[in-house]
Amino acid sequence: MTTARPGGVNLGDAITKGLDDALAEDPRTVVFGEDVGKLGGVFRITRGLQERYGSDRVFDTPLGEAGIAGVAVGMALNGFRPIIEIQFDGFIYPALNQLFGHVAKFPARISEQGAMPIVVRIPFGGRIRGAEFHSESPEAYFCHTPDLRVVAASNAETARSLLLSAIRSDEPYIFLEPKRLYRRGRISSDMEVNGIDPTQARVVREGDDVLLIAWGPSVALALEAAAKLEAEGTQACVLDLVSLAPLDESAILAAAKRLRRVVIVSEEIQRCSLASEVAARVATGAFSALQSPVRVVAAPNRPIPAASREQAYFPSCDDVVSAVWETSH
Repeated sequence: MTTARPGGVNLGDAITKGLDDALAEDPRTVVFGEDVGKLGGVFRITRGLQERYGSDRVFDTPLGEAGIAGVAVGMALNGFRPIIEIQFDGFIYPALNQLFGHVAKFPARISEQGAMPIVVRIPFGGRIRGAEFHSESPEAYFCHTPDLRVVAASNAETARSLLLSAIRSDEPYIFLEPKRLYRRGRISSDMEVNGIDPTQARVVREGDDVLLIAWGPSVALALEAAAKLEAEGTQACVLDLVSLAPLDESAILAAAKRLRRVVIVSEEIQRCSLASEVAARVATGAFSALQSPVRVVAAPNRPIPAASREQAYFPSCDDVVSAVWETSH
């Protein structure tokens, strides 16, 4: 049911396998959301899981994100370990009251650590010609909220292990999945990395000239820019944050101090963004080591446009390369 497809495992397959593993190992685990049962989700990530585990453990819900999150709260308080899927990133907003007011706050409110073992899976990011509500990057909302853990998958090699770490934790997790990468970049199943620490950033490309910091779908863009820079004689180190809340500040600052030139790459709107927070921490914690001001390459401060103008809205490889050259002056 979740065996590798011909040609190997992609990011979407890896997440499916992680959900399968979690359901198999703990009967308290349940998966629910809009169309996740018979259909297998709009991106087919939960395909086959209802057939294997039954409709009492993998089930569809009405179109109501606040209700989905609220049910997860009630189930968690009654001994279950819910994994909920939000169909698209921009659909999460009706559920914010539940997530901020109960999922994040309840353990401290009742002085019971582990009271909310909930994982909220959210396909996020743009470049799928989806316009607003289908191409959002809402990570800053969650990162601003105390006691919510926020992680972002970026590739097939690590997605399954990262998801399982979140599911097995007793803390509430926001698990962000780059939707445009679900079916890209296959690996053989035995190449999947085990034991990913969800609290630690990862160097995904070594380099000695400049540091590119990214997460989720922007890691692929940073790697593309690094390849272009290499052809021009510049070796870029690419750091995948993995954990967005809390940040692995020690890894970020150590890399910034070593490379001295820093560019942060994100699909978010820059204003009040996670990218801005990372830039502020680098500017404060590595100030004396920096060769130039930190650059941020992100989306403009305006709503996501129609599909026909999408490419002009989101950061490009050339934007990242230009920002790197700016750090050399």
